Amino acid sequence: MTQPFLLQKRIYNKRAAAFVFVLFIMGKLHAQDPMVNAWQPWWPDADTVRRHAITFSGEYSTASDALSNSFVQDYYQGEFLDSGKKARQEEMLISSNRLGIYNGYSASYSWRNNPDTLRWEFTAAIRDRKALYGKFSADAFRLAFEGNRAFEGSTADLGGSHLTYLHWQQLQLQVSYYALNKRSVASFGFSVLNGQQLQEINIREGKLFTASNGTSIDMTTDASYYSSDTARTRFFSNNGAGTSFNFRFSTYLNDSAPFLHHFSFLLQDLGYISWNKNALIYNVDTSEHFEGVDVSDYILNPSDIPALPTKDSLIGAPSKGRVITFLPMGLRAQYTLFTPWRMWMAADVRAWSYTQSAPQFSLLGGWKGKKEKVFLHSGISWGGFTTWQVPFELHWNINSRFGVTLGTTNLAGYMLPEKMRAQGLYTNLTVAF
Repeated sequence: MTQPFLLQKRIYNKRAAAFVFVLFIMGKLHAQDPMVNAWQPWWPDADTVRRHAITFSGEYSTASDALSNSFVQDYYQGEFLDSGKKARQEEMLISSNRLGIYNGYSASYSWRNNPDTLRWEFTAAIRDRKALYGKFSADAFRLAFEGNRAFEGSTADLGGSHLTYLHWQQLQLQVSYYALNKRSVASFGFSVLNGQQLQEINIREGKLFTASNGTSIDMTTDASYYSSDTARTRFFSNNGAGTSFNFRFSTYLNDSAPFLHHFSFLLQDLGYISWNKNALIYNVDTSEHFEGVDVSDYILNPSDIPALPTKDSLIGAPSKGRVITFLPMGLRAQYTLFTPWRMWMAADVRAWSYTQSAPQFSLLGGWKGKKEKVFLHSGISWGGFTTWQVPFELHWNINSRFGVTLGTTNLAGYMLPEKMRAQGLYTNLTVAF
């Protein structure tokens, strides 16, 4: 007799290992929006005589047009994903599903000249950042979580799946120039990057047919896979190097009026990482047919089963060489209307160089307390890697030395985890002296 799915399971484990690894990284990160700029200093008092500030920050966000927050959390926490949970998640899938995950931790120091005649501000920051972004087919998800048994008598289509995982460190230097009237400010930043880890898979075409009785598999694949040096994976491992730039500009559009109009523009992460010559490069363009094996032969003659495919027989040996990866660049423009009261309103537009994401539009409203000690803002956003989100931020100037910020990219993501498909948190603690 034959073991119908023994062979298929081996093929799945070997052939799709790279794809499954990159997809499951989201469970390791549990981290769309690296443009919150949580690492920037927030001076507790804009007119204070403090000239130095130290800032500690952390942020993460996850967004998808298919994966619910509850499913991502259950997977990250190691909860058992029963057939019911997987079935409910599969009902949300579309033919091509987008995914964006980001997290980062930063520490920065800022210095400015005499605040009474403020013209220049200098900031140095060190940051550890991770990003996973791309798209995957519904069949790729089912194959990852159920194996090819779910495709008995049918074909799994993995084509169009493209996922990139980046882990890098950043030494960022930024200089800001304030106009004489302090109504305009321009900031320019330059960063040196250390590339720690790269995992990228691009399945241009991928079809896996499993016979109805599970005794054979037919596979057609046109794909590429890139990986940084697998022998150096520890924190701060130097597997690549690069540079990036950032630019910010903001100004008031009128001199003085009961209603003030403010405009700001941001360019974030214009840069690249060049991975060293030990990067692994796999290119697969092949069609294969595999048949089942007689398990009784293995029982009577225990040895390697020659009919089973190996990793090398499926994807071949890798070549080594340099790989260049461009960072996921972002653009952001915001118009803000400040009223004579303690309220303001804003319209915000963001776009990323991720080919899988859409522009994100936001309408925001804010309030500030007496003596500008407390600031609140919230609103609604649409786009990016998901549908709609409800951002919320609270900032508290504790005193002239300390300021703290707590925010979420989607408050509804924590209130309705079963229905929402995006969530994120960020925090900033600034100490001025």
